[in-house]
Amino acid sequence: MKLIHTPLKQAKVERRALPTSPPTMAPQPSILLTLTLLLALLTTAVLAKSSFAISDVKFAVVGSDGVRRGGESLEFPGKLASKYSVQGSDTVRLTFQVKDAETDKSVQPHQAFLILTNDETGVQSVQILQVRDSGKARAELSPKTADENLVGPYTLEVVLGTFSLPDPLKYALGSINIESTFDLSKSAESATTAAVIYGPRPEIRHIFRQPDKVPAAWLSNAFVLVVLSPWLVLLGAWLALGITPAILGPFVSSISILAFFSTLVATEFLFYKYWTSLNIFETLTYFAGLSVFTFVTGQRALSEVQARRLKNEGKYAKKE
Repeated sequence: MKLIHTPLKQAKVERRALPTSPPTMAPQPSILLTLTLLLALLTTAVLAKSSFAISDVKFAVVGSDGVRRGGESLEFPGKLASKYSVQGSDTVRLTFQVKDAETDKSVQPHQAFLILTNDETGVQSVQILQVRDSGKARAELSPKTADENLVGPYTLEVVLGTFSLPDPLKYALGSINIESTFDLSKSAESATTAAVIYGPRPEIRHIFRQPDKVPAAWLSNAFVLVVLSPWLVLLGAWLALGITPAILGPFVSSISILAFFSTLVATEFLFYKYWTSLNIFETLTYFAGLSVFTFVTGQRALSEVQARRLKNEGKYAKKE
């Protein structure tokens, strides 16, 4: 029995000793990194397949009178059949449609230029192509948009680019010959300006605002008489009713009535000052304070007049 029991005991000991050493695992690449790389490769492959396509290319040279002097319609990547001559007063127009080469749908590139390269000097002039959301592209070379020194034989090239394409689309359109600069007066003006750019500038003469025209003196006097005429009518009515200073004596002696009439006169004077010198904000400030005194004195004056009227009515009642 001992011979059989001893190996079993050793086996148990060996099993307990196994976990003491940590298991070793071989390093494996990150799954997330692998998926990211695969996605980048797929995206690059899809973008590399897509490219631009140009259709409905129309080129025209229009004179200053609006009459078309020449032009033709092209099929991409065809070139102009002849070398057109352009005068300084002419307008060169170029229109075409931008589409996706795979889906044949209209697209709008991020960058679109018309590059004019001088065949003799190699100097380039870049004109921006206006491209709408519908893919309709348009470029116009006129005296208003062209460079001042644009003269001589030039090669036209359309360049379309976008962020998803490593290489832009380049379309060699053809050649034109600009016989004279688009604006000679502009060139002369720029040369004159460059010559005196560090010299004294012309004097700036400031013209102040002219004073407002006032009406004639006779017209102003006539309106003054019109304004004063109600007072003349009032005096005539008082005289017709027999109102004399003796009758107005008790009213004149009242302090509240005098104060009320004084506030009315002050209000009229305030309106006069507003017409002559004060502004609207100053007038409203003074009028706000003056209206309080007018209200208080007017209330007291009317109360005193009512008291006197009731007193006189009592006297007449006793006499009857």
